[in-house]
This record gives sequence, structure tokens and C-alpha cells, in this order.
Amino acid sequence: WGLHMKPNGFRKLNKYQKFNHFPGSWGLGRKDSLHKNLSHMKRMHGPKHYDFFPQSWILPNDKKQLKKEMASHSNKMYIVKPKSSCCGRGIKVVRKYSEVRRKAAIVSEYISRPMTIHEAKFDLRLYVVMTSVDPLRIYLYDEGLCRISTHKYTTKKNSRFVHLTNYSVNKKSKHFIKPPDDTNSENLGHKWSLTGLRKYWKEQGVNDKPIWAAVHDLIIKTILSVEGKINLLVKKYIKCSENVCFELFGFDVLIDADGKPFILEVNNGPSLSSSSPMDKRIKTSLVSDIYQMVGVVPYERKKFKAEKEKEESQRLFTATSSSKPERRTLVELQKLDRLDKLTEEDRQVICETQCEYDRRGAFQRIFPTANTSVYNPFFSSIRYKNEILNKFLSESSSRRRALLNASPGKAPRRLFTRKKKPKVHAQLHHSTLKKKTLFKKTKTKQDRAMEKLSQGVCTQRRRYLRRKKPSKLRVATPSSEHLYRMDSTPSTPSFSPESDIFHEHELESTVQPNPRPRRSLSARRRPSPSLLSMDTSVTHVGNSKIIDLSTRFGSMKPQPYHPYKQHSFNFSMYGS
Repeated sequence: WGLHMKPNGFRKLNKYQKFNHFPGSWGLGRKDSLHKNLSHMKRMHGPKHYDFFPQSWILPNDKKQLKKEMASHSNKMYIVKPKSSCCGRGIKVVRKYSEVRRKAAIVSEYISRPMTIHEAKFDLRLYVVMTSVDPLRIYLYDEGLCRISTHKYTTKKNSRFVHLTNYSVNKKSKHFIKPPDDTNSENLGHKWSLTGLRKYWKEQGVNDKPIWAAVHDLIIKTILSVEGKINLLVKKYIKCSENVCFELFGFDVLIDADGKPFILEVNNGPSLSSSSPMDKRIKTSLVSDIYQMVGVVPYERKKFKAEKEKEESQRLFTATSSSKPERRTLVELQKLDRLDKLTEEDRQVICETQCEYDRRGAFQRIFPTANTSVYNPFFSSIRYKNEILNKFLSESSSRRRALLNASPGKAPRRLFTRKKKPKVHAQLHHSTLKKKTLFKKTKTKQDRAMEKLSQGVCTQRRRYLRRKKPSKLRVATPSSEHLYRMDSTPSTPSFSPESDIFHEHELESTVQPNPRPRRSLSARRRPSPSLLSMDTSVTHVGNSKIIDLSTRFGSMKPQPYHPYKQHSFNFSMYGS
């Protein structure tokens, strides 16, 4: 935070640094440059849009025009100011050209019908912060100062205490009342806060909404008069991609008796000294919110050096690579009625703007907003980032969330809400379901027990099998997909009248789920000849599968049983 530096000094800034000036911002800070830029915009767009500054003449270039003007309007009052000065130094109110003593100065028409407070003239000191040029972002601080002259306003006297509202001038007056030490006293003395001014206007029945809307319009159009020049200098001298510059402007605004604001001057470095507790409270919170909003990142020299080496190495690879990030041209963007998708560059600009807005503190963002597309004709050239922000902010809040949540380069899902069915239909549907369940066959106790066994819920059965540990045998058939576990305990079998065969659907079976992943037929374990020395065959009779066991089971060796490893069937056997 310091004085303005030369343009070459901006080349040394890196992305971890922040500087409180933009190159070329003197186009607003000097009174003669401000008048030239505003007069240029007035010629380009007409006096209808740029009628918020008084007519002015710059000496010595406009000496003849000024003489002619003052000779034809002898009753008018004019105010003479130095081209670059502050604190009210060198300012004088004149009626004749012979009273103009300065060779280099700016002479403006005097606004003879100002709005007054207790019959005294006042003006406003507004704090405006510009955090970026491309895209343009402008914030206005909620608090400010209202400076009141010490003498009652009249056009018959040429006293400095009547016509000038500068604090540095009026504090020398005998009638000056210093603001009290109480920070809650907002509208006492000859220096008020904007909160105290709003309270006073409310008591007087003044509608201040159109006044503040006109003030916002004045600030935006004033900055747009130098936006093109500052943008060119930023691209010329600042090489890092991040926004490393911001600027605090002090706008001096005068309001006439009709409630129309006029710009008097713009200060590049407004005074931050505090002469009262109210001053200290306002200016301390102002600087704190500025640093919070611009997002100062701690600087680490080693980390910055490593990132710089990484960028240089990546630059070599990206130069030869053919893959480029998806980009959209300005012409394509302007043809869209509404945004359909966001590229990676769009998301970066929008997220940076939104994060800065979340850190704004007591600042109010006046550009960009949902309605700032009306200022597009006043830009020197329409820029892509400004256009993408205008279109994004004009969308609804739900649409904005959908665009940000969608993946880069893809359109968001269609936003719709399904209509809920009436409760009457839901009750009818529920009643029909109840009626249908009445005709279903109810499950018996045995069916529920078998279902629990198949799901592995019955722990008592598993404990019983582990405690009993019967001899198990494994039989694998060529066409079967599972390994079967067989209990060798003899019992009464059921035979087919054709041959000594067991029907699978007659066997008492218990299927246990296999937690292991299924393997292919070639990868499954095959029983070795020593383990199983019998011939098996599978035939199909109707819808049932028949397993032919034609050998003795005495030669089979028992295998250890694990209840979770394979699907198994338990059934009794008899003889050969």
C-alpha cells in the first residue's frame, strides 16, 4: 500500500503480491484528465447519458472560450481549481475572468442550487474499490463521510467557509463543531457518517432510493471512461495471470436541490487519517474489508520458486501438445439467449468472482450485477469475461447452481420438478395392494425356517452342524455348476420305478450362498481320482434333473466342511 509507481515497476509483481494502484489510473485522479475523459464519453454517447458533471474549461488551452462564456453570463459563478491538488488548496469562487490568477487551472460552472443540511452546503465522500479490470468488478462501501460547511449557504458571499466543504478548510473556522468522541453519534457536528445522513433524510421524508441509484450509475460510467486505457496498460506491463492490482478511489459527489448527483473530483489516494472516533471506526473497517476482499495470500519463497519451475517445464510440453482446452468465442457467446454450458475458463472466472463477493464484508458490488448489461455500449470494446458474467448473473439461482455443478464443457441436467400425486390416489393404491395380499398364499412356519436357512440367518442350525461334524463327500457332475456336499448317513431313500436313481426335487436340500466370486468352469477345482472313484451321469426327465449314482460310496474319502464356501445339498443315501 503506497504511492503510485511508474509503469515499469508493475513488471516485477508476482501473483503473491497485491498493489493498491492500477497503471493509468491517473486518468481519474487528475482533474484535467477526468474532465477530458468524461467530455470524450459525452461526445461519443450524447449529453443524455453523461450529464452528471458540470461544464469545464482547461487553461490555457480553453482561454478564449472561457472569456467568451464569462462575458456573456456575468451573473454566473465559476469555481477555479488547480489541475492536481487536494485538501481545498488553491480553490477559489469567481464571477469575472480578471479574477482568475492561475495560468494552468481548470474552471467549472458552479452548482448554485445544492441540497443543504440545516441551511448549509454539504458533499459526500464515497469509497469505491475496483478489484479487477478484465472482468470489471466495482464495489461501493456502505459507509462514508458527509462533510458540511460551517456557514449558511448563500450566493452573496465569496467566503471559503460557505462554498467549500473540505474538512481541512472548515476546521479552521470559528463555527466549526468537532464530531463528539462517542462513536454512536452519527449526525452531530460538521462531519457525519452516511448512516447519520440516511437517518436525517428519513426524518425529513426524503426518498433516497433514486438518489443512490443515480450515484451508482455515476460511479460506473465514470470508471468506464478510463476502463479501456487501464486494460491496455495492465496487459502490457503485468505479466502474471492473477489479479495483483486493486485501487481505492475517493469519489466526491455533490447533490443538487432536485436530488441529482454531480461528480466534483476523484481521489486516487483518499485520506485515511482519523481525526475523530467516528473517522477511525469507518476507515479502520474500510481498510480491513479491502484486504479481506482482495484475498491476500501468504508469500512463501520456496513454494513460489517450485511453482515457477513447474510452469516453465510444463510450458515446454504444452507447446508441442495438440490438445487444447475448450474455448468459446465472443461471437458464439453473444448469440446465446442463455448459457447452455460452462468451459473450464468460464468456471474459473465465475468462481473467482463469487469467492471475492463472499469476502466483500460491508462492500456492495455495483458491477457486475444481473442488470448491468445496459452498460455494454459504454465499453471501449466488449470483452468475453464481462459478457460471461453478465449472462451468468442474469440466470436464476437454481440455474446457476446447475451450471456450476455440471462437469466442464457439458450442459446441466434439465431442471424440472415432478408433480406429486394427490393423496387420494395414494390411498386408493395402498388399499388395492392390501386387497391383493389377501389372496396370496400365506407362508407356513416351515417355509419361513427354510428361507432363513437359505439366507444364512439361522445360527442354531450352523452351530448344530459344526458340533455334529458328519462325514461329507463331494460329488462333481460334468454338467453341474456347483459342488455338492453329501451326507453318508443311511436312511430310507425314494427310488424311481425305472432305475436306482434319486430325484433332485425329492432330496432335502439346503442351499447356502457363496460369498466368493464365481470362477469359470476351467478354473474350478476338479476332484482328484483318489478323492472320487465313481461314475456319475446327469439326465433330464421332464423339468427335473436326475443324478445317477451307480457306484459304491464306501471308497470316498471324507473332506472337511465349511458352511460358507460353496453351495451344497444334504441328502441321505442307501447302498449302491
